[in-house]
Amino acid sequence: MKENILYNHSFAIQTPLPSKIFLYAFLIFNFLPSLYLFVTNYYEGLYGASDTKDYYNALYLNFIIIIIFGMLYLIFLLIFKLFLKVKSNYSVVLIGNTKKIFNENILIKTSTQSYFVSKQMYNFVLRFGAFGSILVWIYFFSGGYEKLLLLGADVDQWEFRIISYDDRSRFLIAFLEVARRFILPFTCVYLLVFKSMKINYTKKRVIYFYLFSLLLSGIMTLDRGPILLFFVMFIFVKINFKISKFQYFFGSIISLLGIIFLASVLTYLQYNILDFSFSQVFESALNFLWHRTILVPSIASIELSYYNFPLGSDKLYLSFSRLGAIFGKDYIAIGDANSLYVTPVGFIADIWRNVGLAGIVVFSIFFAFLFSKLDSIQSKLSPIMRIPFSFTTLSFCFFLIFGVFFSQGIFVHIIMMFIVGSALKNENIRHSYDA
Repeated sequence: MKENILYNHSFAIQTPLPSKIFLYAFLIFNFLPSLYLFVTNYYEGLYGASDTKDYYNALYLNFIIIIIFGMLYLIFLLIFKLFLKVKSNYSVVLIGNTKKIFNENILIKTSTQSYFVSKQMYNFVLRFGAFGSILVWIYFFSGGYEKLLLLGADVDQWEFRIISYDDRSRFLIAFLEVARRFILPFTCVYLLVFKSMKINYTKKRVIYFYLFSLLLSGIMTLDRGPILLFFVMFIFVKINFKISKFQYFFGSIISLLGIIFLASVLTYLQYNILDFSFSQVFESALNFLWHRTILVPSIASIELSYYNFPLGSDKLYLSFSRLGAIFGKDYIAIGDANSLYVTPVGFIADIWRNVGLAGIVVFSIFFAFLFSKLDSIQSKLSPIMRIPFSFTTLSFCFFLIFGVFFSQGIFVHIIMMFIVGSALKNENIRHSYDA
């Protein structure tokens, strides 16, 4: 039985699997920097680690724990993938009659399956984005604008830096984080994919509003992470579609330069510094790329986790984790005496300082299962849905590497990925008769 559909657009889509995104992030930001620090016996004392003997013990311990985690993750990832069927995320996609969206002439067709562009699912994503935008604007009108108004004013640099961290309602901050970490990035990537595939969609001002809301969510607090991810989002959408090697190489260089220069400018703005030169920005950009992005996550792990909690020491057992605030415990704020124990050290070092070697073993298996399951969920989605789902994995890995594991944001992100992934599988899918 043949389908009487006119397919007038063809796209090759290759979406990275969640397990591969996590593995590459682990290798680039955990294993390779730790290897470099270990081989060179690098010592900086960035966070006050003054005893060199204890520091080098911590340096060695960090490298060993990284190897143990990585090996266990790979072994159990292969085991779990034997039980969870994961299909290829490469698809040559045919799009039918893009000018008449949602009348069942719009069909996304791959070699084995056909996917109707579901109006119900499309409207669900739009409402999802509207909800995220509302959360952002509630935060803005509840005082989120104050930091922007003080930019350039005579305010102490550190006091300016911590505005919007400990002086806001915990509920408002939590809602803002959910909106800018998951809801709006997912929605915006989804709509940008529609635009890239030349499928007619809702009025452009809607997506512009969502994009502005997402950008505003980062600008209000001047946090580099959300702002940089906003621009990475456009690059991520582009690389999911087949492009030439020249475009890939040239685009990667331009994107990298743009992102590190933006990060450099944001570093000054975070501390209310407006008087800076291009040469200062250039120098800071190089420092940001090599030192802040590559080395500091490992240095923080060594000095704030393995140095303070060597092999055989008592661990924290989540005594100061911000997860406890959910169950009525005090929330550890930035200025708190115990804030050292919630300072970002990366997810592996955070697991170590809280639950030790047993935790490293257990959570390496947990991550192997988590990402093999996310692989399985993503492979069952339509090609359009895979891209925004994959981007949520990228942002999740970003917050793992540069934050902590035992936090409200990480666990909310995990829950959201499973809820949204399960909802997306209900999109109208059928096997193609003429495959």
